[in-house]
Parts: sequence; C-alpha cells; structure tokens
Amino acid sequence: MMNEVLTEMENTIATVGPKLLGAIAVMVIGWLIAKLVAWGIKKAVDSLSIAKTVNVSAGVGAPTLGENLGKAVYWVVILIALTSALGLLGMESTIAPLTNMVDLFLAFLPNLVGAGLIFGIGYIFASIARRAVTSVLTAARLDTLLEKVGLTQVTNVKTLPNVIGLLVFILILLPVSIASLDALKMEAVSIPATKMLEGILFAIPNIFIAGIVLLIASVIARFVGDFLRQLLPQFGVDEAVNNLGLLGATASDKGLSGSIVIAKVASFLIILFGAIEATHLLQFDTVSEVLTKVLEIGGSVIFGAIIIGFGIWVAELVEKAMLSTGEDTVNPVAKFVKWAIIVLAVSIGLSQMGLANEIIVMGFSLGLGALAVAGAIAFGLGGREWAAKKLEEWKK
Repeated sequence: MMNEVLTEMENTIATVGPKLLGAIAVMVIGWLIAKLVAWGIKKAVDSLSIAKTVNVSAGVGAPTLGENLGKAVYWVVILIALTSALGLLGMESTIAPLTNMVDLFLAFLPNLVGAGLIFGIGYIFASIARRAVTSVLTAARLDTLLEKVGLTQVTNVKTLPNVIGLLVFILILLPVSIASLDALKMEAVSIPATKMLEGILFAIPNIFIAGIVLLIASVIARFVGDFLRQLLPQFGVDEAVNNLGLLGATASDKGLSGSIVIAKVASFLIILFGAIEATHLLQFDTVSEVLTKVLEIGGSVIFGAIIIGFGIWVAELVEKAMLSTGEDTVNPVAKFVKWAIIVLAVSIGLSQMGLANEIIVMGFSLGLGALAVAGAIAFGLGGREWAAKKLEEWKK
C-alpha cells in the first residue's frame, strides 16, 4: 500500500515537476524582461522635451511620465508571463478569460505603437517647425517692426514670433493627431474625435482671416482716432462743444474734449464694423445679427445726437446775432427763437433716434404752441403801451 502511494507521488512529481520548474523559469525571465523594459522606457520617455514639461507641471516628488509608462509596461509583461506560466501548468480553462484579454491587447498593440509613432514623429516635426519659425521671425526683428508701426499697442502682444510659432505648431499637430487616431482603428473613439479635430482644422482659416479683419479694423480705428484728435481742434470743435456745455463743466479736468469723444466714437464704430465682418466669417449668425442691430441703433442715436447738437449750436448763434443789435425789445424775441430752434432740433433728433414719433410730434407741437402763447402773452403785456400808441396813430 505504501509503495503504491510513493509510486503515485513519484509519478506526480515526475509529471508536474518539470512543468512547475518551467513555470518558475518563465516567471523569472518575464520579471527580468519586465524590469529591463520598464527601465528602458523610463529613460527614453523622460529624455523627451514633452515629458520634461509634463514632469515639471506634475511637481516635485510626483512620479515622472516615464515611470508611469514603465510601470504600465512592466505589469503588462508580468501578465503575459503569468498566463504563459499557468498554461505550462495545464490551467488553460482557468486562465481562458485572462488569455483572451492578453490576446486582444497584443492584437491592439501594433495599432497603439503605430499611433504613438505617428504622434511622436509629428510632435517632433511640429516642435522643430515652431522653433524655426520663432527663430526666423525673431532674427527678422518682427517685434521691433511692429512696435515702430504701432501694432503692439493695438494687439497688446509683445512676443508675436512666439505666438506665430505656436500657431504653426498647432496647425501641424492637428492633422498629426487625426492620423494617429485613425491608426488606432477604434471607430467608437476615433470617429467622433477625428470629426471634432477636422472641424477645428477646417475652422482655422476662417478664424485666421477673422483675426486679420479685427487686426486691420483695430489699426484703422487707431489711425482714424489719432487723425480726428489732431484735426477737429483745428476747426474749433472743442471750443464749440465747450461753449455749448455738452460735456459738462468738469470735462476738461477729466481730460475730455469734443474731439476726443468724437475720435473714440469713430474708433468704436470701425471696430464694430470689423467685429460684424469677423462674426460673418466665423458663421456666428446670432452674434452677427445682434452686432448689426447694435450698429443700426447706435448709428441712429449718434446721428440724432448730432442733429440736436447742431440745432443747439445754431440756436446759440441766432440768439447772439439777434442780441447784437442792442435793442431791448429784441431780448424776448431772441429767447423765443432760440428755444423754438432747440425744440425743433430735439424733435428731429429724437425722431431720427427711432423713438415714438407720435409722442415726439405731439410734444413738439405742444412745446411750440406753448412758446407761441408765451411769446404772445409777453408781447401783449410788455408792448401794451406801444400798441396803444400805434392804434392812436392809425386813427389819426
């Protein structure tokens, strides 16, 4: 009986022993390979510029990008070695799900490597192109040229070569990202992501042109604003605005004048024109409609304000001309004419602004009628003796 047990144990050891030793050898070799591959990946990845940037942003003490990728590959190799070792022990049915998972990963691995190579090569090329463009534009002293022209104050960009280099980098990296996603052959992920990136890529020309339109509009607005600030005072605009008191008594203390206000309004309208055209190019129809409506309303308000201001100016001139005769009887008439012109100008200006026309016409009629009645009463009370003398003369 004992001999049979010993014989059976010897047979089992003879059968399982080599398999167990083979499994142990596979695990040891797999562990060594995993350690070696993880170390190589860590060194290779951490030497890349993109990995250095990621490591710096992660902070001191955090695992590096190479360490994380190395650990991932380490456990993948260990998993492959484990399935092979368990297979040598005859545990195929137990490790079947694990084997299927490893097989799927190994089948996907070429796609992953291909996508990584495409993105890596594209990233290196994009980085080289970015540095080349930045270096060439810096050597050409583009910032100095823009500063002389005055564009740095308009764009508020001090390092334009770096910005252009970044744009070149993005323009190269977008199609590279699309190609790397296609290489993964994961339609559930790659198709939506590819469509999104293609949409961004197709929108870039319109965005670029819209930016140029806004830049040109800003340059023109700056030029026109400076031109008006220098030209309008020569025609006495500031003096006329101050005499009319349109900006208030403290306007000069705040550095405001008629020419400055007009220049700012003109610059704003030019930039608004550019913004409307930019929204058209970007196909932002709702924003474009809103800006167009703002432009229409703003134009009407500005034109109405010009009419009112011009009317006040004319009223002041007429009053001064009438008072310059020196006759006392002219004073009430001059006041009447002045306010009649102002009421007329305000009525026309408000109507041009698009306010309720019926209310404006009614108010204008009532105001003009009130002025006429007031003038008649003033003339009747003040000129009663003069009228009596005239009637007496006509009787004779």
